[in-house]
Amino acid sequence: VLNLTELELNRVDIRVGLSGALHFMDGSPQAVRQLHHLVSQ
Repeated sequence: VLNLTELELNRVDIRVGLSGALHFMDGSPQAVRQLHHLVSQ
């Protein structure tokens, strides 16, 4: 269970990191909305 939890946390960290990097590179509102949608899933 702990391993699965750690994997889920790592997945969230990766999504947040990617969304931050893409938002920094491309500030288009549409891309930002898509990233927030992915992170919220």
